[in-house]
Amino acid sequence: MPERAPETCSGPVPRYRDTAATLASVLGAGALVAGLAASAFYGARLLAVYRGSFWVTARPGVSAPVGSRFVENRQGSRDTLALPLSTHPTLLLVYSSSCKVCSDNMPRWLDLVEELRRSGSTATVYAVDLDGRDSLGEFWPDIRGVTRVSPADRDAFLKWTGVPGTPTSAVVRAGSVDAVMVGIVGPHRRRYLVSRLRI
Repeated sequence: MPERAPETCSGPVPRYRDTAATLASVLGAGALVAGLAASAFYGARLLAVYRGSFWVTARPGVSAPVGSRFVENRQGSRDTLALPLSTHPTLLLVYSSSCKVCSDNMPRWLDLVEELRRSGSTATVYAVDLDGRDSLGEFWPDIRGVTRVSPADRDAFLKWTGVPGTPTSAVVRAGSVDAVMVGIVGPHRRRYLVSRLRI
């Protein structure tokens, strides 16, 4: 008995099917390329943040508001004071006790303070509790030469410094914000901050 040929559909494939398949392939390839590019871009930014080599912004000429007040957080007392920001180079380490990244960054801030002192800098260092919840010093450790304060007017402080969030390390020179670094302080950032705080 002769073998039967396999059954097939006869006739040409409709053109719209070819067009739809080609379009779907092009769109899929484009989406894949865009996704890979976005992943690489944001991955590189995240890596840069954690290595401490991300952006530095400055606000030259934007001076501290006259009479800007802070509350010094000490065990058993809360005194209001004005920081001498126009006379000495100053380092502001801005944190929030509810900020997980601030906790991760704490050892790096301590390294920064230690390196600053080793360099011979006499810059003043303030740990600025942005939310005012660390009145007992349970978040920021009691470090010699670091004064814990909270801004009396949080909104005015943020407007003046341009601090977008925590953790932030800011350098103030002659009353103006010289550098603002947001995120983890890696070796590159640490060296830069120390260089801006030498007198």
